This record gives sequence, C-alpha cells and structure tokens, in this order.
Amino acid sequence: MALTFKPAATPTRVQDTASISIVQDTRGYNYTITLLPIPQPGSLVVSYMAQGKVYYLYDKGDGSIKGSDAAFGTGNINYTTGSVILTTGALPDADSEIIFAWGKATTTFTRAGLSISPAKVVLQLANQQIAPGT
Repeated sequence: MALTFKPAATPTRVQDTASISIVQDTRGYNYTITLLPIPQPGSLVVSYMAQGKVYYLYDKGDGSIKGSDAAFGTGNINYTTGSVILTTGALPDADSEIIFAWGKATTTFTRAGLSISPAKVVLQLANQQIAPGT
C-alpha cells in the first residue's frame, strides 16, 4: 500500500514579534522597522488599530504587504535585510501599537522513498518456557 499527500501550505510558526508604539507625537501613516530574525516569506502579519478597529496586513510571499482591502494599507518587506516599509490606510490610534508577528522557516524533510518496517509487537513474558511460534 502506498500513501501520498501534498501539504496545503508551507508550514510556518509565529515565533517572533515586534511592535512600534504609537503616541500622539508619533502618529502618522508611514513607518519603518527592521525585523530580526528575518521573516520567512509569507509569514509576516501586521496589525494596527485605527478608530477602535483592528486592521490586518499580510505578507504575500513576494515582498508585498497588503490587507484584504487596499484601503487597509500597504507595505514592502526585504527578505535579505528584514526591513519593512509600511503605509497604514488610516491614522493609528494614539496609545496603541503596530504589531508585527512572523515565523522562520520550519525544518521539514521528504519521506518519499523511505522503507517501512513491518509492524510488530515485542512482549516480555514472565514465563520463558513458551517456544517461539507456538
């Protein structure tokens, strides 16, 4: 019997976060940050709050950062340096934060071509008088 499968997506783990604090004096539409360790392409999620509503922007895996609606904002990430340039679609609320969450590559390996040993159960009996195969 042969089993095959194809993963629905490349596995990533959110394991790193960073933020930019927004206070009255730092409110604006454009922000930059350098993320270390450098995010795995397609793993970065950016969130910010404007007028009490949270907006999400996603790294598309090609260096662009976009929301489900273009009005939420846009940005770019450089996968060589980890630098992010972000333009929010609305003015972030004072006393909030722009949150960056991302993952690094997971370690995976191909199991194709590996031999599979037959299943067996090994029992240790209290009485060793039983002959194998009986």
